[in-house]
Amino acid sequence: MLDKCIYDISQFSENIGKFLQEHLHVCKGFEARTFYAEAFSLNLLKRLGMLSAEVEGILRNKIDAKDRSLIHFHGEFLQYAMEDKWMDYPFKNNGVTNWILLRCLVNIRHNQQKERSAADAKHVIRFRQKRNGLVEDDVNVRSFQYHCFSLALIHELWSLTEDPFFELAFQKGLTFIKNFILIDGSSLYIGRGQEQLFGYASLVYILCLGDELDLLGKVVEHLKSYSNKNGVFPLVLREGEVFPSYQPNLQTEGYLGWYGYNNYFDYLSFAGVFFQKSCEVLLRAEENPYCEIKPSPDYCDGMFYRARNRDYEAVVAAPSGVCSNSMAFPYIVSNSHGRLTPCYGGEECLPSLFNQNDIPLPYFPAFSRTMKNRSRSWLSPQTLHLLSPLGYMRRDFQFLQNKITIETRVRSPFKSRHQYLFFDDIERVDNVVLKGRGFKVVSKEPLQFNRFAFCALGRLKVFDVESPKSSLLVEILN
Repeated sequence: MLDKCIYDISQFSENIGKFLQEHLHVCKGFEARTFYAEAFSLNLLKRLGMLSAEVEGILRNKIDAKDRSLIHFHGEFLQYAMEDKWMDYPFKNNGVTNWILLRCLVNIRHNQQKERSAADAKHVIRFRQKRNGLVEDDVNVRSFQYHCFSLALIHELWSLTEDPFFELAFQKGLTFIKNFILIDGSSLYIGRGQEQLFGYASLVYILCLGDELDLLGKVVEHLKSYSNKNGVFPLVLREGEVFPSYQPNLQTEGYLGWYGYNNYFDYLSFAGVFFQKSCEVLLRAEENPYCEIKPSPDYCDGMFYRARNRDYEAVVAAPSGVCSNSMAFPYIVSNSHGRLTPCYGGEECLPSLFNQNDIPLPYFPAFSRTMKNRSRSWLSPQTLHLLSPLGYMRRDFQFLQNKITIETRVRSPFKSRHQYLFFDDIERVDNVVLKGRGFKVVSKEPLQFNRFAFCALGRLKVFDVESPKSSLLVEILN
C-alpha cells in the first residue's frame, strides 16, 4: 500500500510539473488571471528538478510584476510558496481561519513576530475549532476543504514550534475528517469549495502526515478517476469542466462548483506542491510502523451524521450558514455504483447557475424561499430538526442494510411543498417511483417534476411533493 501510494502521488506531482513546464515554455506565462500560480509553480518545478533557466526567468518576472497595492495581492500565499527567503510582501490580512494560520506560519518560519504569531494562531484555533474537531473557516463556515488546508498549516506550525497545543488540534481535526472519507474516496462534499482540487491536495497531505494509508489509498483512487489525458486534474473533481480554464464564466455548466476567486493555475500548481510534499513525507516514513484508528460504523455530533452499512455509506449535515454547509437529504455512496446523490450549494455572492432555493427542504411559494431561511437546526441520531419563522420541520431517517427511509413532517400556517433533488440522469418510472443509476426512490405521495437545478457536481432534477408529510424509500441496488 505504501509503495503504491508513493508511486501514484509522485505521478500526480510529476504530471502537473510537466504540464506547467510545457505550458510556460510555449505560452511564456499563464494567459489567465493568477494570484500565486507563478510562485507555486516555481516551488514545484524546483522540488522536481524540472526548472529550466528560461521558465525560472518567466516565473520570477511575473511574480515581480504583480501589483502589490491591489486588494487581491495574495502576499501570504506568495510568501508561503517562496520558502527560501523573506520577501516582505504586503499581506492581505484576510480574516478567515486558513489565511490567519497561513500568515502566522510564514511569520514564524521567517522569525517575524514569532511569539505574537504563535499566540494569534492559538487564538483562532481556540475559537474556530469545534468540539468535534472541525476547524471552521469563519463563524458557521463549515468547509471540509478549508478544514483540511487549515490542518496542514496547523501541522506545520507544530513542526516549527514543537508546541503540543498544535499537535492536539491537528489530531482532533484529522480524527474528524476521517469520518467523512467514504467508500469511493469522496470526502469534500460539504462547505465552500466542494470537491475542489485544492482541498484534495490538502487532504492527501494531512493523511500522509497522519500515516493513514488505507484512507489515503481511497482518496488517491478517487483523484485518479478524474485525471485527464495530460495527467492533470480539473479544478472541481467532476466530469464536464472546461480545460484548461482561462476566463471562467460561472453562469455556464463548464464551471459548476467554481467560486469567483478560483483560478485554475493557482489550484493546479498548489496541488502539485502539496502532492510532492506528501511524497516527501511518505518517503521519510517508509520504514516506520503506523496504526490506523478506524472510524466507527455510525457517527453523530449534532452537526453531522454518517451511517455505514454493507452496501452503502451516507452523510447528513444540519443546514446552517451558506447552502453548501447543508446536507438535509443524505449524500449516498454505494459499494457497487459509487456516488448516488448530489451535494448542494454553490457561489452565492456572484451571479452563477446556483439558486439558493435549490436545496432539499420545504419550499414556500408565497415567500419564494425555503425553510432554511433564518432557521436553526440540529441533528439527534437519525433525526433532523429545523425551526424557522416559516414553521418547524422534523425529518426522520432509517439507515437499513440496503435501503434508507426518509419521513418529513412540516408544521406551518403557510402552504409549502417538499423538494428533492437528484442527478440529471434519474428517470421517472411513474408518479411515485424514480430510478437512478444504482438506486430507486419510492414515494408514498406523488412526485412531480418541477425544474432543473445545479450543484458543484452537475445538473439536477427537482421533484416536488405537495403534502405536509412526505415519505420516501431509497433502495440501494446491486
